[in-house]
Amino acid sequence: MKILILSCNTGEGHNAAGHAVEEAALARGHEVNFVDAMQLGKRHTSRLISGLYIGIVKHLPWFFGFIYKLGMLISNRHFKSPVYWANAKLAKPLASSSKKEIMTLW
Repeated sequence: MKILILSCNTGEGHNAAGHAVEEAALARGHEVNFVDAMQLGKRHTSRLISGLYIGIVKHLPWFFGFIYKLGMLISNRHFKSPVYWANAKLAKPLASSSKKEIMTLW
């Protein structure tokens, strides 16, 4: 089986979980590509998002908590959170990426 794992560099929780899935899949003989999904955006998207996230969590943890809870409150089947819309912007570059392009991000 070929498995594509999309993660992001916002802290290390996403990457740690993704790498655990990758390790288990590789142990079972599957082919795995682990990609920072933010690299599908514009040139500096991954670094910008990562830096912004880490800066907010480090210096304004209360603000991160507020935004996180607000996103949870407003997310439902009728209204999507800002994180949903931010991730949706990467859907088109992902859909148009070739296997070769994905492999170079890996």
